[in-house]
Amino acid sequence: MWSNSIRKVTEKIGVTTSFWSISGVRPFLKSPLNRHQSVVYISDDEKYQYDEARLEFIKKWKPEIVIVCTPWSIVKESDTVDLFNFLQEHTNHILLIEQPPELTIGDRNVLQHLCYQRVQPEDGVVKCLPMGLREAGEKGRQLTSTLVSKYRNCSVIRTFDLYNSGGEVIVLDGRSVLYLDDNHLTSEGADRAINRIEQSLSEALPH
Repeated sequence: MWSNSIRKVTEKIGVTTSFWSISGVRPFLKSPLNRHQSVVYISDDEKYQYDEARLEFIKKWKPEIVIVCTPWSIVKESDTVDLFNFLQEHTNHILLIEQPPELTIGDRNVLQHLCYQRVQPEDGVVKCLPMGLREAGEKGRQLTSTLVSKYRNCSVIRTFDLYNSGGEVIVLDGRSVLYLDDNHLTSEGADRAINRIEQSLSEALPH
């Protein structure tokens, strides 16, 4: 969900970007790679090929920055070890994007939910929905802080506060719907973090 916002920033500052993601598949891996992984949505062999290709290209390209985006609230620190140790060797900077707060509506379309609730958009007015999974969200934020302290040249783009309003979640800003469902942003929602993404990339890139 962050890809388009990252692309806008990298095009603006004139750097090349490669995107690697599969919907519903987390970015982490186990080393050495094996062909017997239990992964939802794709086969064991597809996961192996996906991991192998990512590692080969990172090793070949030696990118200045690797950005890791995932729902941190469901990640254990042990999940990250093999990938992050590899990145320490083959990239200059690891940049994490913090997970925005989640909603309580479940896997429902936010726009449809707002229509059902008869919410009327108003220019200059924000509308909020209740925040869900608060403890899990805090656990995810703590994990990103742990990773920043553990790994060399690792930093995090904080996003939680961009969507938090007094313990509720901003889902409508004027006429822009910011959330797609309970835990995914729309393009307009992700773009709220563009300035922070640009600042973090500019600080991490060599002058």
